Amino acid sequence: MSDPRIERSCGAIVFRLHGGVLQVLMVRHSARHWSFPKGHIEICETDKETAIREVFEETGIEITILSDFVEESTYSPRPGVKKTVRFFIGDYVGGVLSPQLEEVSNAEWMTPEEACELLTFDRDREIFRSALSHIGFAGAFSVNARYTIEELLQIMRFLRSDEGCPWDREQTHESIAGNMLEEAYEAVDAITSGNMEDLCEELGDVLMQVVFHTSMAEDKNLFDFDDVVSGICRKLISRHSHLFGDDQAKTPEEVLTIWNKNKDREKGLDSVSASLEAVSRGLPALTRALKLQKRAARVGFDWPDASGALDKIKEEYGEFCDALAVYRNIDTTGLVDTETTASTTVSDNFVKCQSANSQKGQSANSQSADKHFTNSRSSDGQSSFDQLAYSAKRKAVEEAGDLLFAVVNALRLSDIDPETALTMSSEKFIRRFSEVERLALSEGRKLESMTLEEMDVLWNQAKRMS
Repeated sequence: MSDPRIERSCGAIVFRLHGGVLQVLMVRHSARHWSFPKGHIEICETDKETAIREVFEETGIEITILSDFVEESTYSPRPGVKKTVRFFIGDYVGGVLSPQLEEVSNAEWMTPEEACELLTFDRDREIFRSALSHIGFAGAFSVNARYTIEELLQIMRFLRSDEGCPWDREQTHESIAGNMLEEAYEAVDAITSGNMEDLCEELGDVLMQVVFHTSMAEDKNLFDFDDVVSGICRKLISRHSHLFGDDQAKTPEEVLTIWNKNKDREKGLDSVSASLEAVSRGLPALTRALKLQKRAARVGFDWPDASGALDKIKEEYGEFCDALAVYRNIDTTGLVDTETTASTTVSDNFVKCQSANSQKGQSANSQSADKHFTNSRSSDGQSSFDQLAYSAKRKAVEEAGDLLFAVVNALRLSDIDPETALTMSSEKFIRRFSEVERLALSEGRKLESMTLEEMDVLWNQAKRMS
């Protein structure tokens, strides 16, 4: 098949202010569709000269070309022909509206809203919105109930333009990074609630964040939206090598194995350690821990079942209690146990804490303190105490992390998602606490005036009701 014949035309989107109202010049062609004046380029004409001539010949209106705006529309008017129309922005100079009936059946001045409703082709509508944005007409994006992705990109470009919004214009990737997380979480919340109307809205908010970051990158000539789309398309094809390549997969588990293999290859992850390092530190901690464990499990570093992980929870719980007891002792008394070892029991540490607490208020050189403790504040000064307290707290935090990590492991091996489990517990807490407040108000009381014991009674009532 031979290449299509190329035809080139030029036209203009012509604006004028009439009685303080912005109007655009529209023509209805013999094919009964509404568009803008346009026509073929004649010999020795420039593109802009063609646009000016065609507007006058079709409508009797004289114009000048305004600014450096140019947009193209490409389509096939008939088999074997490819037509490209280049549009400029025209500024009304004068003339009386007189449609050339041999080429157009009608020509009218109309508002942008009216024009947008009448435009027959989607590409013409996109070009029109781009022209409105270019001249700084904020109403360009409030004239239709349904928009395309191209129009979303145009809106964002307008918002960040000199004629747009000061807040949008001054944002950076870093300043709105948290918005991406927030919008993603709200989308997940809509999924969890099963509200599809909310999900539609929240997915739009997520998409807006993508477009926002893309627009900022585009301004610096780093990448544009087409680059983003091209990247994900290439990734989907590459990762599904059982469909677009030579790999074979019949089950979801086999597909996941192929996906991970292709992902590691693309990212150059040639070792387990590199694979672990590649897990994003921006993920929620529970989710990141889950991913790390799954990657280690790929090479067999895993418990055979959840029972081993449950035993590990008990071990880590004991170590956490030991570390916490030491830290609480230092924090409340300034006394440091110089003989505490990893084998010290939880009860031993709390006995020592109780003994140390009984000595509070005595002088720094008192000989009645437990012989296993030294007062770091008196012997080494405040800085030594601060260092010991910092080290003890760091150890407690470390052991707390180990405990949480072990819990995530046990949940993973029990096919329970930790984020989902914790989210359910959080929602349950909200429901029960709301019930506690309702019960208190039914008694004519506010929670702020109640003791912990009194609130605990109401809490137990709320538990029985849920």
